[in-house]
Amino acid sequence: MAYATIDGFEVDAMVTEEHAIESEVTDNPVESGSDFTDHVRLKPRRYVCEGVISDTPMGALVEIRANQGGRPSEMARAKFELITSRRTPITVVTSSKRYENMIMETINMPENVGIGEACRFRATFKQIRIVTNERTTVPVSIPRAAKKKNRGNKPAKPATPSKKTYTGVKKYKDSWGGQLAQKLGGLDGFGSGTEFVED
Repeated sequence: MAYATIDGFEVDAMVTEEHAIESEVTDNPVESGSDFTDHVRLKPRRYVCEGVISDTPMGALVEIRANQGGRPSEMARAKFELITSRRTPITVVTSSKRYENMIMETINMPENVGIGEACRFRATFKQIRIVTNERTTVPVSIPRAAKKKNRGNKPAKPATPSKKTYTGVKKYKDSWGGQLAQKLGGLDGFGSGTEFVED
């Protein structure tokens, strides 16, 4: 016979079990023809149970409890307190399903005369999602900076003289040429009626 276990600790009997699967749906309008999965988010699974761990086990549990030593009810209380204080994910095996990465949210262990030599409890578990990040190395080519040239302090270049020179004389063909010849004639030694030609 398979028994329900909480973090490996066997439970004599599960009195009640609740398996909850919830989804969160957006309140905003959804456009016709769109992918509805984008507007529905699955919530973590929840498991609520009520169980009994007796000090007078039966069947195969008799041998299991004998190997554990101590009173089963006291061991159960210590186990549940340890699970709560560790705050780490555990595995819960029920009569019909196996839950991985479960966190014990609440644990109630009432004590009264009617319970007798047993530990009766009500526990709530919530499944968490564990994501693994993968890192990879991407080679990146980094260009080298160009070497700076030592230009030094160069002296300023001397001004280049204009290459425009007058090398010949021709007769003018219109009136403005004559005016230019008259203006320049007295300075350069040329008479009126001449035209200077630029190289």
